[in-house]
Amino acid sequence: MKAYIYSGGSFYPLKGQKVFSGGQAVPIKGFDVVYGSGQQYMIGATVVSSNSDHHVGYNSTEEYFVVNQNGHLYISRGTANHIVVNGGYVTVQQFGVAKDVMLNAGGRLNFGGGNASNVVVNAGAYVSIGSGTLFSGTVNSGGTLRIIDGGAAQGIIENGGCIRTTTYGVVACVSNSFSGLVLNGGEYATVHSGTTANSVTISGGTMTVFYGGVVNSATVYDGGLLTLEDGGTINSVTVNSGGTLRVSAGEALHVTSETGAYVYNYGGTVTYN
Repeated sequence: MKAYIYSGGSFYPLKGQKVFSGGQAVPIKGFDVVYGSGQQYMIGATVVSSNSDHHVGYNSTEEYFVVNQNGHLYISRGTANHIVVNGGYVTVQQFGVAKDVMLNAGGRLNFGGGNASNVVVNAGAYVSIGSGTLFSGTVNSGGTLRIIDGGAAQGIIENGGCIRTTTYGVVACVSNSFSGLVLNGGEYATVHSGTTANSVTISGGTMTVFYGGVVNSATVYDGGLLTLEDGGTINSVTVNSGGTLRVSAGEALHVTSETGAYVYNYGGTVTYN
């Protein structure tokens, strides 16, 4: 059986089907995930629609879900595999397990003592780990991962998104680099240990570089903020009028500060061109 995707449309074809014109394909455990401007789905999946919910309970394993806006999938002491979240909610409760999760705009994944793996956080999606563990995942540009005290995330690919931790939240990123990220007003990105950001443009948005993170070549425009924390490194940055470079610690090398730019050094190393 063949599956066709026309321009602007999108769906999740079954394993072995071919993707034609219409969007980017992202593999999830043998499936071709395709997304564009249309509604996403998987053939034969359980659909959790608006204002409804579905529970995966004790000692059960269920596969293939699409959780649409305001739908809610609860996973408690069971396992759910292959989940697409289009503006809905997934809660992994104590002893629950979620595998292969694609979070799109408006989608939320909340941890309440369970764990998950192979989670992709796309733009506009949000993951909150209050207790439990995320064992692997990717945080793409515009996506957010928040790890609260008692939560942990490991094997994370930081790909232009934002990872936030509280005092006792734990995150470990794997080696990754990305290039050409543009942050506009209200947009946030982080760079943790293991992550390298190349050719970054900050136009009203905010980027924070943490211990072990590296930024190679950045331009900060009016309203933009680039913050460097202890142990982070910035190699080559131009701060234009109205832009801000804030160095709490770490090394900012080869800094060009244009007239009207703001550069604050609170204890790090700053070298100017």
